[in-house]
Amino acid sequence: DEGFDSFVYSPQLGKALLFGQYHVISISDGEDQNAILAYDFPSNRWDIIDITEDAWSEHLPGVGHDEGNVAADTQHGLYLTHGNLTLHGGTSFKTFSYDLNAGRGKRMMPSTELPLTENVASAYDPDHDLMLTYGVVDSGSTAWLYDHNANTWSAVSNSPVTTSRRNVVYDTRNHVFVVIGGGAVWTLDPVSKAWTKKAATPPGVGDSAFDTVNGVVLSAIGRTGYTETQVYDVANDLWTRLADGPVMTNVPGPSLTYDSVNQVFLRHTDSYLRGVWA
Repeated sequence: DEGFDSFVYSPQLGKALLFGQYHVISISDGEDQNAILAYDFPSNRWDIIDITEDAWSEHLPGVGHDEGNVAADTQHGLYLTHGNLTLHGGTSFKTFSYDLNAGRGKRMMPSTELPLTENVASAYDPDHDLMLTYGVVDSGSTAWLYDHNANTWSAVSNSPVTTSRRNVVYDTRNHVFVVIGGGAVWTLDPVSKAWTKKAATPPGVGDSAFDTVNGVVLSAIGRTGYTETQVYDVANDLWTRLADGPVMTNVPGPSLTYDSVNQVFLRHTDSYLRGVWA
């Protein structure tokens, strides 16, 4: 993995997914992420799920970094992606839905494509079957919802604007999206589309994931000489610091996910995929 790729978890497969590469030969001048790879925690191994082509196949986006444009549909076993940053012009940042059970996907071709591209974060809401993608822009709407059943992207009005990367998770206990970063925490109700700014200030910038078993958000924050681990309780608006962890080399992109089957957080921290921490 070269970085700028999303680490997401599929309970249907019982594995964490990453759009990495299955060889070390650059096939498009550096943008050589070209395969859905799956990490299996019990056996501590990576497996190849599927491979795409230089430009794009009919069921996977083109070679390149996904830039945070990925969410795992945990209700239907889908890998939802708004594609990749690729050198192949018109094939970059297009919407795809890949069925992990069938091993087949398709380019969705919605009437309006998501205008956000690089440096975004995404999360899936299993309660309402929606994917939220939140991006870094200077003005305008920064959050968009994708309904894969209707195949539509829609802007969320009055979205908080940020100029720094944020993390996005979906809280299945409180039924809200949680956006962390930029010195603030916001929640989004996917039904009313109402944003709420929380009072508690996040302790720093780090990768976040939601624990669907215990109903809390975990953030891994890189510090000099160690990794600070914080847990956030959305309902009580409370951050709690856990025991500090080892130094984890940061890779660009959302690198933390929650394995609900084995009940562990997983973080990949090495460009050769050797640095997986639980």
